[in-house]
This record gives sequence, C-alpha cells and structure tokens, in this order.
Amino acid sequence: MTSTGVIPSWQDISWNGISFQVPATWQPVVILNDYLLFEDQYRPIFELKWQQIKGSFSVERILKQLRSSGSKKDSIKARSIPQEWQQLLTPFNCYTFEWQGEKNYGTGLLRHCPDCNLTILLQFYMDDPQHEPVCLHILQTLRCHQETDRLGWSIYDIAFSLPVVAKLQAQEFHTGRYRISFQLGELFFSLLRFKPAEALLSNIGLTGFGQQLLQHGEEYVVRDEDSQLACWRKEGNSWLRFKKKLRRQQADHFLCLRHLPEHNVILGVQAKSNQPIDEKVVQTLLQNYWAN
Repeated sequence: MTSTGVIPSWQDISWNGISFQVPATWQPVVILNDYLLFEDQYRPIFELKWQQIKGSFSVERILKQLRSSGSKKDSIKARSIPQEWQQLLTPFNCYTFEWQGEKNYGTGLLRHCPDCNLTILLQFYMDDPQHEPVCLHILQTLRCHQETDRLGWSIYDIAFSLPVVAKLQAQEFHTGRYRISFQLGELFFSLLRFKPAEALLSNIGLTGFGQQLLQHGEEYVVRDEDSQLACWRKEGNSWLRFKKKLRRQQADHFLCLRHLPEHNVILGVQAKSNQPIDEKVVQTLLQNYWAN
C-alpha cells in the first residue's frame, strides 16, 4: 500500500530469468545481471539477488554468498514465516528473517526453487503492517523459470522477448538512452532505446540520427516501404573475418532503427559477428522489442 493506504497500480518487471510485479511508483535504481534495487520517493524500498546454486540447499552458505556485498554491520535474526506467506511458499525451500543495517531495517526471505535450483534473496526495506499487501503481491507474482524456449524481459518503459539461450552481457541505463547487450551463439547484439524521439530527430530525421551511431563504415540499406525504419550494414570478407577473430573482434556489423511516434521513442538493434549476419534474425529481434 501507499502511505495513504491505497492499493497501488503495478508494473511488470522481468529480468534475466525472474519476473514479478512491484508498485508503479517504485523505480529500479541499480540493475545488474543478477541484482535489482528499487527506490520509492528516493529511498531504498526493495532489493533482490538471485543465483543458481550447486549441490544441496544450505541456508548458511547461501546467505553468506548472496549477501557478500552487504554491510558488515548487518544483523540477521530468524523469524517464522508469516501466515499469509505460507501457502505461496509451500513448493519452495525457504528461510525468513528480520534484518538490521546501519541505516535501514526490514524483513527478508531466502527462497530456493527445487525445480530450477535458483535461489532468490528478497529484502523489504519496510516493517509496517500496511506494507504487507505489497509484499504479498510481490511473492504471488514472483516467477523464476518458464517452460518455453523464449524469455520475456520488461524494465522501465521497454519490453522484449528473446530466445532463452541468449546470454546477458552488459547493460547501460542513462537518461534518454538505454543499451542492453547479449550474446546469441556467434552473434553479439545490443537492444537500443532513445527518447525523446521528436527532439532527437529534429532537422536530421531517422537516417541522420542513425549516422551518428555508426563506427565501422556501415552503409545505408535503401528502403522505400517503411519511412519509420532505417538500416545500415557492413559485410566482411573471409580474410577480414579471420583477422578480426584473431583480435577477438567482429568483421560484420548491422544497425537497424525503428521510430515509434506514438511512444516518442526510437528502438534499435545493433549487431556484430564474425559470421555473415542474417538480416531476418535482426528484424525478428526488432519485431519482438517494443515500448510500453
């Protein structure tokens, strides 16, 4: 609940294998491959960290590993599982606790899924009965695996779907500019997001804006059928691919941008490889990438 006791609207979060819902007012302020921290009104409110474990489930060992980045002054005190949580946690191995840091305190949960062997550490920076419905909703919507060959992602105002075998490499979230990078076999690609599109495209258009992103001599691919789509590519020969491979670089490059006027945003895919890049693969990545 909010400070006024009103049930909040929710936002979907899906990131690197887990998904859940949090209040729409909560903002992710730290986004790593296996860690998310949310703030509400510029104060920490919720964090979670997850990892695949090897061997048997051990509360002591996993807590030590998962919280290795925490303050040494943090203290943990075991607590019984709240009655409202018990039905939601029945399929999992769980440990609940109260925690006290130097400046913050709250309730925590360590949840291990025996099906996918993923352990998730959740810490709620709140210890007020009025927050219980929010905690309960997060646990109700928390998912750690799905039985499909594609994985959904959703963060801030973007969402996309990728093959489950795509591996997250890096992420950058700056005001007006996002870049999330992946590896899919021999293909390295980044999903791009730029906003506000109206200001960025003023006087230069989509092709002019795209020219500013080119770094490898990519050439414009002429298209007449869609004025909101622009693409550039560079194809290396076998000798160049061999040289680049020795230097751990890529010879083939592809950039594709789409302007979505209804969202005032530019979405894009920037790909590189030492194998010929299939344009259909890039277009499929872009088709499965959208703005909320």
